[in-house]
Amino acid sequence: MGYACLHKILRGCPYLQNLKMCVNEEEHEGEDTTIALPCLRHLSLWDMMRYKSKSGVFVIEAPRLKYLKIIDDVVYDSRRIENMPNLTEAYVDITQGVTHKFLRALVSARRLYLCVPLLSEVPSMIIYFYRLVHLNLNICAQGWWELLTQMLQNSPKLVSLKLIDEQQYPTDETPDCWKRPSSIPDSLETFAWSGYKGRRGDLEMATFIMKNATRLKTATFLPQCNDTDAKYKMLKDLVSVTTTSNSCQLLFD
Repeated sequence: MGYACLHKILRGCPYLQNLKMCVNEEEHEGEDTTIALPCLRHLSLWDMMRYKSKSGVFVIEAPRLKYLKIIDDVVYDSRRIENMPNLTEAYVDITQGVTHKFLRALVSARRLYLCVPLLSEVPSMIIYFYRLVHLNLNICAQGWWELLTQMLQNSPKLVSLKLIDEQQYPTDETPDCWKRPSSIPDSLETFAWSGYKGRRGDLEMATFIMKNATRLKTATFLPQCNDTDAKYKMLKDLVSVTTTSNSCQLLFD
């Protein structure tokens, strides 16, 4: 089924509230389509086709959307979800890169899970996530530290931050010269790092957050390794960090 057929079908469903789509890119080659779904509240989109060449632009406009889930291998200049002022939660796992415009469409979300490599234009972006309260950031994607910097600077209501490292054998060191954010939200209360590896750049990043989050209540680190000596060194390094918040508890498992 091509995008044109899909457009006709969905146009006949003006009150549709839940939509799950599994897209086969090869079937939609070269077509440009915008689909307006004024009542849609939940959208899940999967596209596991790894090789894209002549795809058209596919745009969904969903002004009442509350929940968005995307698992995709496509570069997100050909898929766009636009006009989502009521978005509450989004789970986004994209392997090939996202654009500035795509990230801007998520600004109204209160909860975000992001696993997104950044295209070259994104590090210079200024996007305010003015409602964001909970952020889970998968740090296996290229350039995640740039995204973290931007999210910390521009999410004034952020309460909970969790970094997730799922790489068994990491190839990229967290940069120990990463560009630190100009500020950290005063609202930040919980910080967690799942799969913490204790590398020099990891420690520098964790130290900066713990030292500058003035209302931090808990900092939780879940190391991935089973080596007792390595875990002890990680713990020793973290315990030596002086936090600004007097009520902050360090949790290490």
